[in-house]
Amino acid sequence: MTMERPLASWSLDAPLRGYQADLLARVSPADGATLHLVAPPGAGKTMLGLALAARNGRRALVLTPTTVIRAQWTEQASRFLRTSDGGAPAVADRIPGAGEEPADLTVLTYQALSVVDSTTPWETAARSRWLDDLVSDGRTPARAGAWLNDLAADNPTAYARGLRSRAATVRARIDELDDDAVAALLAPGARERLDALIDAGTATIVLDECHHLRAHWAVVVHYLRRRLAAAGAAPTLIGLTATEPSSEDRSWRRYRALLGDVDAEVPVPAVVRSGHLAPHRPLAWFALPTPEETSFLTTAGAELRHRIAQYLLAPDGIDYLLGLVAPGLGADALAPVSDAPAGGG
Repeated sequence: MTMERPLASWSLDAPLRGYQADLLARVSPADGATLHLVAPPGAGKTMLGLALAARNGRRALVLTPTTVIRAQWTEQASRFLRTSDGGAPAVADRIPGAGEEPADLTVLTYQALSVVDSTTPWETAARSRWLDDLVSDGRTPARAGAWLNDLAADNPTAYARGLRSRAATVRARIDELDDDAVAALLAPGARERLDALIDAGTATIVLDECHHLRAHWAVVVHYLRRRLAAAGAAPTLIGLTATEPSSEDRSWRRYRALLGDVDAEVPVPAVVRSGHLAPHRPLAWFALPTPEETSFLTTAGAELRHRIAQYLLAPDGIDYLLGLVAPGLGADALAPVSDAPAGGG
């Protein structure tokens, strides 16, 4: 598939710092490449991302965790990038409407592509997993579906509990869902935005603050990359972060599966020497509480223990707690789930 490269004629209208030029010389945003870049605060990650997107040339998408950072990207792109005729580039912070041309550079938040359907997407995914479990136990798909329908009709409480327990499993293992299941979880608006990006020929994805990509957002970015690849785009991913997540994080595997090892890093001393990061030394000073503070802590602790005994350890404590955090969900939801409809099965 031949991709347009509208960004290939763009150039930076601002001098690069030495360490920025060094990093750009060490990496190549080739078609299909994945770049995982680490740079401290103040290093100019936005400029690095813009330069790499322009070097690849294809239509680009920048994803950010907040609208404030999104505005920063659009402002700096309009300010520091120039087309071949010296004009400002086509940069947008939304998907174009009907009849509008797509921008060559689009900046969105991760949330814009990851909004979950407000109906019952998790229940749909949970039922699908339940059906798979029943088929694995020896039932045919038809018998498994009939069994679940009977359970829903004869014992709706057990059916609802079963869906909730499996929905929790689906959330915890969301990266195991296939593309159809991921699409079913997303709100119609999110699906439309993803489709529009693919139809526009987007092929470079810049992931700002990519350390956030450890849960639902990571799954959607995986999904987008697969969709782009299926369309023949050979997508290029550029991950930018100052704080790579800990390998002890339970979502570390999902993060690394998306971005791989770190390809290049801007050293902190280089940014300090350039005057864009103030040197500091974090210090901790431990001190005993004053008598007044000790008295307060003692009183507050006693009050907390009293409230726990009064509200949570009482016979109706579980119902009280569920009423606060999950109105309408009774304590029976915590009971074991029966595997058979009422009346046998």
